[in-house]
Order: sequence, then C-alpha cells, then structure tokens
Amino acid sequence: MSGGSPGPVLDQSRPDRSQAPRLALTSRTPVYAMLAANAISLSGNVLANVAIPWYVLETTGSGTRTGIVAAASLVPMMVAAVLGGGLVDRHDRRRLSIAADVLSGLSVVLIPLLAMTVGLPFWTLLVLVGAGSLFDVPGGTARLVLFPENAERAGIPLERANAWYQAVSRAAQLAGPPLAGITIALVGAGNALWLNAASFAFSAALFSVAVPASDAVKTSDTTVQGADPPTGSYLRELREGLAILLGDRLLTLLTWTISVTNLLDAALASVVVPIFVRRTYGEGASAELGLVFGAFGAGSLLGSLAFGMVGPRLPRRATYLVAFNGVALLTCAFAVLPPLGALLAIRFAAGLLAAPINPLLLTTFQDRIAPEARGRVYGLLTAGVLAGSPVGVLVAGTAVDGLGLRPVLAAIGITYVTCTLVMALHPASAGLRRPDLSRAPAPAA
Repeated sequence: MSGGSPGPVLDQSRPDRSQAPRLALTSRTPVYAMLAANAISLSGNVLANVAIPWYVLETTGSGTRTGIVAAASLVPMMVAAVLGGGLVDRHDRRRLSIAADVLSGLSVVLIPLLAMTVGLPFWTLLVLVGAGSLFDVPGGTARLVLFPENAERAGIPLERANAWYQAVSRAAQLAGPPLAGITIALVGAGNALWLNAASFAFSAALFSVAVPASDAVKTSDTTVQGADPPTGSYLRELREGLAILLGDRLLTLLTWTISVTNLLDAALASVVVPIFVRRTYGEGASAELGLVFGAFGAGSLLGSLAFGMVGPRLPRRATYLVAFNGVALLTCAFAVLPPLGALLAIRFAAGLLAAPINPLLLTTFQDRIAPEARGRVYGLLTAGVLAGSPVGVLVAGTAVDGLGLRPVLAAIGITYVTCTLVMALHPASAGLRRPDLSRAPAPAA
C-alpha cells in the first residue's frame, strides 16, 4: 500500500462467536424497534420519491425541471454524507437519528403547507427538497452504524441482520409506491407528502423510547489498524476515513461501480420511469407508476427474506456477481417499451435478483471497517456512491426531452451491463469472499 498509513484490517473487535448463547439472551427490542422505525420512515421516503416528481410533472410538464428537482435532493445528500460521517463518530448516534428525523419532517411538511397557503414557487420547492436530504443522510448513516452494534449485542449473525435491514427497505419499496399512487390519485401529489412527514415523526418517537444510547465515542478493547478514535480535529478524521477508503482496493472498486449504477438508478427512478409511465400509460397513470415501483419492491422483499435464511451459507462473491449482472440485463428490457404486465414481471424479477446486493455490501463493509471509523468511512462511501447521481438525473431529464425515451433507455441498459462486467473481471473483486477465504484486503496498487 502506498503512503505511511497502515491499511485497514479485518475488524477484530466484534464479540466472539463462541459467546453467541450468552448474547442471545440480550434483549432484541432495539433491533426490532430500529427495523420498525425504518419500515415506516422509508415507506414515507419512497412515497415522496414518487409524489415529488409527479407533482413537478403535473405543474410544469417538464422533464428538465423534474431532473433539476431530483438533483436538488442529491447534491445536499453528498455534502451531508461527507460532513455528517464525522458527527456520527463523535456523537450519540441515537440522538443524531432522532434530530435528523425531526428536521427532515419539518422540511417535508412545509411543501404541502406552503402549496395550500401562500403558494410554492419552484425555487422554494428546490430549497425544501434539498433541506430534507441534507438532514436525512446523517440520520441514515447513524442508523446504519448503530444497527450492527445492536444486532451483535443480541447475537444475530451479520448476514442475517443485514438481510433483515434490507428486507425492511424492500418492504418500503413494496408498500410505498402503491400507497403513493393511490394517495396521489385521491388527494393530489402535494398533499400526499403529509404522510411522509408523519412517518418521520413516528420514527423519531420510536427511537426515543426503544433504542438505547450508543457508545459513539468509546473505543474497543482491541486496537484496530487504520481506525483511530475520534479525538483529533474534524478534518483530520475525514482524512483518516479517506485513507482507509482509498487504501483498500475492494472498497475503492465498490465505490466507483456503485457510483455509476446509482447514477443510472437515479436517472431511472427519479426521471425516466415517471416520464415513461406518463407517456406510455396516460397522464393520469399515477397508480401504474406505483405498481411499477411496487413490483420491484415485492421482488426485493421476497428475495431479502430468502437471503436472510440462506445467505450465511452462500458464497459471497458468486452471489453478488450473479445478482449484479442479472439486474443489469433486466434493466435493458426497458428499452423495448414493454406493456404494463410484462414490465411488472421484469421489475419483480429485477427486485428478486437485487435483494442480496445491499446485505452483502453492508457485511463486506462491516468486515473491513473498524467500528470507531464506520461513521466517517460510511459517510465518505455514501458521498462517493452518490457522486454521479445529480449528473444522471440532470442529463436524463434533458436527454429524454431532446432525444426521446428509447435511446435514453438503451444507453442506460448498455452502461449498466458494462459496469457489472468490469466489476466481475476486476481482480480486487476477489475480496468479496468471506474473510476465512480471503485472509486480508487486497493491497493498494
């Protein structure tokens, strides 16, 4: 590895697995509370992800403006991910999560409130959408770091716990879009956001009563290379996190590949799919849009539950590559402009294949990043994987207006397949194997 900082090693500070019977007696209430809070708040976020683009299309009819609004939510997410990661390492993660939910809820509730009263200019919508993302990301990072701490304390294997965590996300993708489509049809896109604000309030309340304070600033008994406790300056801690991230070839590869696929996914979900549904199935097809997103969520939920049962026994690298490449190939099917029934089947299959990807990524990150550094490294990872998304939504909106749907959908599919092939062929992907098969992270070039 280049430079003078030691590279990250496998985290040795976890509870000994031989202690599982004793840990199993620990209350699992915090784990279940976090899962329930995530289920509600993520459903609200998915509802907003459908309602806000639909609101812009209803009020402006512009794909370009839809892309601008999506970018306004993504750019603050990147900033918050970089700056918020250090806060997660320094402060009580439970309190950070609660504060983030409260502030995000206030940002969301102002959108329908202003629209009903004094009016909602386009620039005000951009500010409120950006503010909600700015507050939301540190809360998500805090929960992401806090969850494995509570899972291990309860004696739950990380593959299984991460599968549960992702199953909640997939359940939100299943429930949120149909709920959004029905709500939009009944009360309008703007008023649907009241439900999103209520979901943030529920999540904050549940965390406040059922999740214990974290040991954010405590260090483990075992010294872990590449991760110093957060005692120095804020900028130094960010540099340490960046050194850990760039010093591991696998983490660097994952950051780049996920950044590209997130760019494509953001373009699809925030801009291209709403326009596709509106132009293909009718201007009032909000329910159909909900079904398209919901089909992916249904497949993902089923796949996550199945992976939670068998995941600890599956080979990590092979499972990840099969899932990743399968999703890429199914994404290409958009370009043929399929009828609604075929599209729902395709999205369900894509969700089923996508289910293992995030649990495997989370487990890999947890294996390779020490607890003391997870906040800052997760923040930088989040910023890295989101880096291309604002560009994706802006380019997608303009490209659809200028070139049409089919060329844009074909370009997205081809790029997706190319990215997954690069991931499969890169030698650093060997690090996806379990630690007992891959003794140490691949050295930096």
